[in-house]
Amino acid sequence: MTPKVLIKFTIAFIILCIRPIYCRLCEEEIVGFKKLGVHHSTDVQGNRYIKVFHLSMDFEGNWMDSRSFCRTFDMDLATFDSSYEFSNFVKFAMDKSSYFDKWTHIGGISKFNGKRREWYWITTNRRVTYSMQFAVGQVILISFLHVFFMCNSRLVGFQKLGNYYITDEKGNSNEKLYYISINFRANWINSKSFCTSFGMNLVSLESDHEAQYFMKACENNSNSFEEITFIGATSEFIDGNEKWFLTTTGKEVNYKLELSEPKNNDNNQCLALYHMDAKFSYTKVKCNGHENHKFICQKVILKLENWTDIFGR
Repeated sequence: MTPKVLIKFTIAFIILCIRPIYCRLCEEEIVGFKKLGVHHSTDVQGNRYIKVFHLSMDFEGNWMDSRSFCRTFDMDLATFDSSYEFSNFVKFAMDKSSYFDKWTHIGGISKFNGKRREWYWITTNRRVTYSMQFAVGQVILISFLHVFFMCNSRLVGFQKLGNYYITDEKGNSNEKLYYISINFRANWINSKSFCTSFGMNLVSLESDHEAQYFMKACENNSNSFEEITFIGATSEFIDGNEKWFLTTTGKEVNYKLELSEPKNNDNNQCLALYHMDAKFSYTKVKCNGHENHKFICQKVILKLENWTDIFGR
């Protein structure tokens, strides 16, 4: 099978994101992606714009997770609005074919019109009007891969820091896993969205005991940290006093946060770890700032007894 046919696959392990840009940012590089090329086009109102194709280099996921990942960077899975645009993309891809695996997600979904299968682009919901080539068995596989990989997505791009057992209000001891992003950086707001796209949350430390355990886990993995790492708490001033609240529960932090420089001012209202000389402390950062940093997500594993509380008996 030739490389040209492989590029036309629509279900994949790595992902291809697209960013429509109006007259700016054409040369921008995004951490964790390889820019493939730039396509000039015109929208339905006659406005000219630039579409930039970015291929994920470090992240792998199912189709749904891949789309969520693109969106954390203000992009979407790649779509090709015309055969001319697709031909341009094929040229970009052939020039950088060494970066492609066998499968690569793009932004098309199929629907049945009677007995006829039709394809639509997710960004516009418009039907594909040109002929699409599929490898043998490709259309049959699509029905199964969407479901199969949604059940088997991996936390690629994260490193596990440790696990902590928490007791809920009913006395069940649930397991909380901590994961630090290794290949990806974002601002605080986008970090929170990125954790959510994996069924997790920015880590929220619910007690002084957990906070102490968490800090030791960070110290044991200090080589994975940079100066700033985002975690899940926000502050607000109430009666002139600054109070901190956990992003997962909305509850007030019930232990003292020792804040360090250099970023502590009243305009910064989100929490981060400050790492310096192998020591960790807390610091304040802008929630929607322009600085991109690593972040830590948490995943809570419920004990089996809790499932009846969630789904019923």
